[in-house]
Amino acid sequence: MKAQSYEVKKFELEKREKGSWGYGDIEKYWISFSDGTSGYVCYSSKYEVWYIYNGVGGTWDYESKEKVIKALYVYKTKNEKISDDGRVRR
Repeated sequence: MKAQSYEVKKFELEKREKGSWGYGDIEKYWISFSDGTSGYVCYSSKYEVWYIYNGVGGTWDYESKEKVIKALYVYKTKNEKISDDGRVRR
């Protein structure tokens, strides 16, 4: 996959939820990028993982905020899902 360049414009906590979706307590963040791309990611304190929020739940777990931000950008701009190690999922 060709590397993409992106710049985070806003990373903002939207809300905290108790015991959500089996992930335990979560924090839901709104992210917008300088090109207008945007979406949500969540953090589970119970499992200490990040994931993309797609409207019905999470996608896959990511070990860091940086990795989930990159995955969100790729998902929103290329409609490709990438794993924690950055490879495209089929």
